[in-house]
Amino acid sequence: MDPGQWVIVGLALAFTVTLGLHDTSNAVATSIASRALTPRVAVVMAAVANLVGAAIGYLSPGITLAETVGTGLVRPDVDAGPAAVGALVGAIAWNLATWWRGMPSSSSHALLGGLLGGALATGVTIRWETISLRVLLPFLLSPVVALTLAVLVVAAVLRLLGSRSAVAAAPVFRLFQTGSAAAIALGHGAQSAAKAAGIVAIARGTTIHLGHPPHPVILALFAALFVGTLLGGWPVIRTLGERITRIDPMRGFAAEVSAVAVLYPATLLGVPVSSTHVVASSIVGTALASPTRSVNWAVVRRMVLVWLLTVPACALAGAAVAIAVRAAA
Repeated sequence: MDPGQWVIVGLALAFTVTLGLHDTSNAVATSIASRALTPRVAVVMAAVANLVGAAIGYLSPGITLAETVGTGLVRPDVDAGPAAVGALVGAIAWNLATWWRGMPSSSSHALLGGLLGGALATGVTIRWETISLRVLLPFLLSPVVALTLAVLVVAAVLRLLGSRSAVAAAPVFRLFQTGSAAAIALGHGAQSAAKAAGIVAIARGTTIHLGHPPHPVILALFAALFVGTLLGGWPVIRTLGERITRIDPMRGFAAEVSAVAVLYPATLLGVPVSSTHVVASSIVGTALASPTRSVNWAVVRRMVLVWLLTVPACALAGAAVAIAVRAAA
C-alpha cells in the first residue's frame, strides 16, 4: 500500500475505536440499568461478543454487509481516496462530539454522510438506487419496527404474567438479559467491522472477499472494535439506561429482544442499520407499553434531532475534508 492508503487504514482504525466507544451502550445500557450485569462484566462481555460478531460477519459468505458498503454505495470511477478520508474524519468527529455530550447517535449514518459528502465534492459516482433501498428505507423503518416490537413484547408479557408476576420474575429476566445483551453485541460486531472494511475497500479500489482468511488490516479492525468497546461509552450508557425511562429487568429484556429481531435479519440481508436507533427505539417502546407510559420526551426529542442532523452534518464535514485532501495532493 502507498502512504495515502496507510493514512486511510489508520483513520479506519481510529473510526472503529470510536465506534466501539460510542456504541458499547447499545449492548449494555439496559442490562446495567436493570442490574442484570455489573458495568465491568457488561463491558467485557460486549467487547468479546463484538469481536466474535465481527469475525462471523466477515467470514460468513452469506453475510454481504461488507460488500454492500464496499461496492454498493459508490462507484469509484475516479480516485475515491479523498472521499474515504472525508467519510472517516467526519464520522470520527461526530462520534466523539456526540459521545462527549452523551447523545446516542448512529456511527453508521455518520460514516455514510461523510462518504456522500466526500463523493459529491470529488466527483465519485454515487449509487443512489442502492442507497435509497438499502440505507434510506431501513433508516426510516428500523426504529419504527423496533419500537413496535418492543410494545408488543411488553404487552404480551404483561398479559401472560400480569404486572405483579412480571416483577416477581425479575431474577429470571435478569438471567435472560445476559443472553440478549450478548446477542445485541454479537449483531453489532457483525455490522460494525464490515462497514469500516468497506470504506477501506472503496479507498483501495478493491473488492471484499468474504469467507476467506481476513487480511491483516481486517484483523486490525477487529482489534480496534474490541479495544473501543472495552473503553466503555459511559455518557451514552447513562442516557440510554437512565434518562429515557426507567428500565426494569422485564423491559430491559424486551428492548434487547426487539433490537435483536431487527439487527439480525438486516445483517443477513446485507442492509446497514443503526444499532443505536434500534436499541433506543426499543427502549421507548417498552415505556409506551407500560401502564404509566413514563418517557422523558425532552431527551427523546434531542436524540431524534441528532439522528436527523447526522447525515447532513457529516456530509458537510466529509466534503470539506475531501476537497482539502484533493487540493493538497
